[in-house]
Amino acid sequence: MFELFCLFAIVQAVRRRIEADLSLKRIQPGGDEIAELESSTRLLQIYYDKGGPLSFYSDYPKPADLPDPTGQDDFYHKLYRQSQALETHSELVDQFLSRGSQHSFYSGRPDFLILDWDTQTNQSLRGVIIGEAKYTVSPSTFSTGLRELVEYIHFAEYAGEFLSDETLDEESVRGILCTDGVQTTVREAGNIQHITTDRMQTEFDSFPSGDHHSS
Repeated sequence: MFELFCLFAIVQAVRRRIEADLSLKRIQPGGDEIAELESSTRLLQIYYDKGGPLSFYSDYPKPADLPDPTGQDDFYHKLYRQSQALETHSELVDQFLSRGSQHSFYSGRPDFLILDWDTQTNQSLRGVIIGEAKYTVSPSTFSTGLRELVEYIHFAEYAGEFLSDETLDEESVRGILCTDGVQTTVREAGNIQHITTDRMQTEFDSFPSGDHHSS
């Protein structure tokens, strides 16, 4: 699958950039991660189609949790009315179908995650790579993937706090958008990088044969 091709190419690039003696760690049954790489000072946890310890879900606020709309601007009134409509919908679903419903303000799941832990300081989180893969050369699909990636970065939570700006600074939360070859003006903007199939293939070509370790 294209997503796994992207993930393993990115992992190889991260290993080269870190320049640490990272070895493959045996994964215990029942874990969400598909691989772990560790050295004496750090641990990389790699997730595919899983959120791991991160949450990418935010509840829609209920009217009772919002300030009274009296005196608020037009945008707030619309937000408040939307909240009322969703609460009414939940109540009606319960009355008609005898079952509950849940409305999310935001819900998503990236294609892959790489979590970088500092194992010398109580295993503190030092950096995160959030990845989205789109097997496309279409600028329109690129734009869709870019929006999804930006939302992942802004809404990702760790231990009840937003990951970007609260748990980590902006530079420590990186986004990578992989495509089959969308033509873009720049490869990187802000904390988001665009990587194409050709560049990822280079990472695989540079992978030394026999480079397999386990512990």
